[in-house]
This record gives sequence, structure tokens and C-alpha cells, in this order.
Amino acid sequence: WIHNQHITAVRVTPKGVRTMAVEVFLRDKDKGRAAIERLIETMPTGKTMLARPLVIEHIEAWTDDTWHLTVTGQTPPGREWLIEEYFFESVKSLDDDKPKSARLLARPPMVHMADSTADKRFKRAVRVTPK
Repeated sequence: WIHNQHITAVRVTPKGVRTMAVEVFLRDKDKGRAAIERLIETMPTGKTMLARPLVIEHIEAWTDDTWHLTVTGQTPPGREWLIEEYFFESVKSLDDDKPKSARLLARPPMVHMADSTADKRFKRAVRVTPK
């Protein structure tokens, strides 16, 4: 039990889950997407794991030889490590045994919160005016 005076902040999670995104930068669109889809199939789902299977939200050309792919997923609070660590490390390990010329990743992946509440808090905290 905790007295109210000791509670400094409370966060409400939309629909009881935390939405996270993993930004992946690939050298080969088709091979990279296939590898990410194989990783997604291995991720555990259920009430205490991922709320739903991870989803590839979009893929777009980033530069002439780099593709940007976004994978999103939802976890119950406290299970963010499934995406932040487990999936993130799995993506990073795609190139572990490959020579530099055959690597799929153009850059290391990035993980961030992607729910509407996190977006609002970020926009409120950072006020950048477009040029």
C-alpha cells in the first residue's frame, strides 16, 4: 500500500497496452522484409506476452540503396522488454555471421514508444518549428 502523498505521477495506458515501434533500415527490401517476417513469426503472443503479433506498418525507400521499414507491436505494461530487447536484439543479430558485403541492415534498428499518449507528451515537451 502506498499513500497518495508518495505518488508523484500516474500514466494511463490506452487499451491497457504499450505501443512500440522498431525502425529498421535495410539494404535489400525483399530479403530484409522476408527476414523480419520470419522473426515476427517467432515472437511469443498472448495476454502476458505480445498483445498481438508484430506488424510491418510500412516500408519505403529511404535513400537510393536503403529501405526504411517500421514494425509495430503492443505489450502489456512491464513487458516492453519483448520489443525493446528481445526483438531488437533479434533484428541486430540478422547480420552476425555475414560478411560486410552481404549484410541486410544498413544501420542498427531503433526502438521508440509509438502510442498516441507518448506522441502527445513528446510534442508537448519538444516544440520545434519547421523551417
